[in-house]
Amino acid sequence: MERLTSTILKSLPGPPDHPESPDLIRLLGGPRGERAPRTCDCQETRDRHCLTLLSLGVDRGTVVTHADAQLYDAGRCPDTGCVWRSLLTLVFAGDLVLADLHCSRLSEQSRWSGTGPEAQVVQIVRSRIGFLVGDPDGTRRILGELVQGPIAESMDAVVVGWLTEALVQLGEPYTAENLLVGHGYSGTLPVRMPGKALLLQARGQLHLALRRSKRALKDFLACGAEVAACDFANPTVIPWRTGVVLCLRELKQDELTRTLARTELIGARRWGSPREIGRALLTAALVEDSSVARDLVAEAVDLFTTSDARCDVAYAAHVLGAAPGLQDDVVWVRQILRRIAELTQRSGNRHAVDRATERLSGFLSSHGDPVLTKHETGVVKLVWAGYNNTEIADHLSLTRRTVEHHLSAIYRKFGLTDRRHLFRSMTEFL
Repeated sequence: MERLTSTILKSLPGPPDHPESPDLIRLLGGPRGERAPRTCDCQETRDRHCLTLLSLGVDRGTVVTHADAQLYDAGRCPDTGCVWRSLLTLVFAGDLVLADLHCSRLSEQSRWSGTGPEAQVVQIVRSRIGFLVGDPDGTRRILGELVQGPIAESMDAVVVGWLTEALVQLGEPYTAENLLVGHGYSGTLPVRMPGKALLLQARGQLHLALRRSKRALKDFLACGAEVAACDFANPTVIPWRTGVVLCLRELKQDELTRTLARTELIGARRWGSPREIGRALLTAALVEDSSVARDLVAEAVDLFTTSDARCDVAYAAHVLGAAPGLQDDVVWVRQILRRIAELTQRSGNRHAVDRATERLSGFLSSHGDPVLTKHETGVVKLVWAGYNNTEIADHLSLTRRTVEHHLSAIYRKFGLTDRRHLFRSMTEFL
C-alpha cells in the first residue's frame, strides 16, 4: 500500500506552466472551418480574454458576458471552433439556459442546420446540456445517432466520451465499454489528441462503475496530466481530482484524499458555478469528519435544488451511504434523501429513480420501518416512473389484478389511502 501511495504522489500532475494561454483546441476538441485562419480575430481579442479567465477559474460573470457577446457575433467568425468553445464556456460556467438559447438561435440559421460540423456543434452541446439537467437518455439518443455517421475527427473523442458518461449514468457500463472498444479508445490514446482529457475522464468513470479502481485511477491521473499539459488551471471544468478521491477510497488509500478534495472545492468556490460547487462539496464530505460532512452535503443539496444542473444528485445519495458517520442521524438522513428523491424525480432519469427507490427500501429496512418485497419494490419503481397499472403488469409479466394486490399491500404498509399520495409518501418515508 505504501508503494501505491508513493506511485500516486509521483503521478499527480503539477500546476500548468502557462494557464493564461490554455490550449483549448487540444483540451476541448471542436471543429475548424476550412477557410478559418489559424488565429481568428475572436481569439486575438474578446474570445482569448474570455478563455484565459475560464482557464484561471476566475471572474465567471465576465466570462459569461464575453461568451454571450461572442455568440451573438457568431455569423462574422469563419472558425466554427470559436462558437464551439463559446458555447462550452457557458456550459462550464453553469449558465445552461443561456447556452440552450444560443443553440436554439443558431439552429434557425442555415449555416448551423443540416448535417455538417456546424450542425453537429449545436447537437453535441445540446446533448451535454440535457445530460447536466438530468436527461442522460436524451444524450444517448442524440450522440448515439451522431456516432453512427461521420464526425469531425477533432470532435470524435468528445462525442464518444460524453456518450460513455451518459451510458454509465443510465446503468449500461458494458454498452459504454463496447462503444470505446468499437472506436479504438479502450487502450493507449494518441498524444495531443483533441478532447483526450474529456475522454479519459469518461473512461475513468466507466472503470469506477465496474469496480476497476486501479484502472480508473490510472485514467483519472492521466486526465489530470493532460489538463495540465493543455495549460488549463481551473480544477472544476474536468474534475479529475474527484475521480482520484473515489478511487483512493476504494483502494483504502486515504492519505491524499483530503488535500485533493479541498483543492477542488477551493477552485469551485472561486469559480462560482453551483453545480461544480455542489459536486466538490460532496467529494469533500467523503473525506471530512461527520460533523463537517453533514453541513457540506446539506449545502450541496441546496445548490442542486436551485441549479439547472441535476446530474450529480445521485452522487449525493452515494455520499450519504459512503461517508463515515453520516447515517447516524436517521431523521436528518431521511430529510436529505427526501430532497434527493424529489430532485431525481424532476429530472426524469428512470435509472436514477430506480436507484433512489432502492435506497428507500434499503434505508427503511435497516431502520425498522416498513419493508417492501421484491415485487412491491418493482411496482413502486414503475409507478414512480409514470407507468399505469396495465403498463406495470406488462412490464413485470404480471396480471393487472396482481399489480393491484401489490399496490394495496404498499398502501397498507405505509398507511396510504390511494395512489394519489404515493409519490409524496415515498419521499416522506426516505
